[in-house]
Amino acid sequence: MCDTSTVPKNVISQNDFLQFFNLENKDIESFAISHQKDDLHIAVTLARKPHRCPVCLNMIDQVKDYSTKTITHSVLTSHRCLIDYRARRYRCKKCNKTFYELNPFSVAGSRISLATVYNILRDLKHPAATFKDVAQRYHISQTTAAHIFDSFACMSSKQLPQYLCI
Repeated sequence: MCDTSTVPKNVISQNDFLQFFNLENKDIESFAISHQKDDLHIAVTLARKPHRCPVCLNMIDQVKDYSTKTITHSVLTSHRCLIDYRARRYRCKKCNKTFYELNPFSVAGSRISLATVYNILRDLKHPAATFKDVAQRYHISQTTAAHIFDSFACMSSKQLPQYLCI
């Protein structure tokens, strides 16, 4: 059941989406935008392409199954944006290993898009920014904002002196 009263209709188009992720129409098998409550859902399936097995480097085109991955893509800070990505899982005939296709939206195992991570880190550069403010802006938890910061910010601590006076 879709409620379209709170999210503007023309927030993002297919062309905007393709440009943002550096994709072309031939790279997309299916694309649909739906508005559910206060969320914007973008359902995407990439076009089928042969992939190289990460274990034995054999070229694979046999699809084992599909799974839908929901990726938070909050570049639209006014509304929560979710990419419902239908990911293919391939099976190598040679070594029998399975693996997911490469996707342009996020790194493997992450449920937050690369663009959202970049925006979070950019906003946390400001000294007045708090994890709570950034988390609310990008529709994630404070813990996730802190984890992203800790994972990507390389801050070295100063060496303690040999003797401490307390």
